[in-house]
Amino acid sequence: MKIVYICSPLRGNLEGNIKKAIDYCSYAESQGVVPLAPHTIFTQFLNDTIPEQREKGLKLGLELLKRCDELWVCGNVISQGMKDEVEEARQQNIPTRYIKESEITQQINQMLFTRAMTMNPDYISMSEIKGSEALKTVEAALTGHPKIGTLHADHDVDIHSLLENQHPPDMKEEIMKIQQQYGPIFLARTESGVVTSVILPEEAHEHMEPDEIQKIEDYIVQASNKVNDPEPVQEESQDFEMSQ
Repeated sequence: MKIVYICSPLRGNLEGNIKKAIDYCSYAESQGVVPLAPHTIFTQFLNDTIPEQREKGLKLGLELLKRCDELWVCGNVISQGMKDEVEEARQQNIPTRYIKESEITQQINQMLFTRAMTMNPDYISMSEIKGSEALKTVEAALTGHPKIGTLHADHDVDIHSLLENQHPPDMKEEIMKIQQQYGPIFLARTESGVVTSVILPEEAHEHMEPDEIQKIEDYIVQASNKVNDPEPVQEESQDFEMSQ
């Protein structure tokens, strides 16, 4: 089995980012590889908030990376430490793969539903249905199991449209605001120009809710590919500019 180095942010929300690293490891294991996430290892004896210990952790991570078969960049934000890991992988000729948060979340949701269904539950409950989990909720209900879920809407007749389109009408203004406050938005494109993923500035992730980030990223991908079909990811990034 391949040994995969899990590359993800740590600084900022330490507890939340370590939890995410654990989720990324769970996702990687489901793909048939052996995941190694430095955030779940070195934080056991090094304090990332202390500069000297953080530096030690970064160096240990780079040494660990040299012994791995692949580097997986997980999530929608790339920190400076992650950029250093990507560069080290390039110098060591270690293949790098970029995986969006939505792909990981979708796979984890699938795993949770699968495990729940094998237990033949009396009820399946999911709160705050906002995105791809809506499909899994319907699939579970179609098996004959009672399903309980919550979502926010002004009226029951709005529920169908909310599940189909989660993007508010002023999304373009929100995108402009993010770029003005936090910096450029980056897109990954194929050679033919199809947008495959979006990366918002790291500072935006620190000040915005995860579901807000996801809505904006989904909107940009959809708006950029109105006449295109999705193609395999190519590692190429550029600034995202929204016309006035």
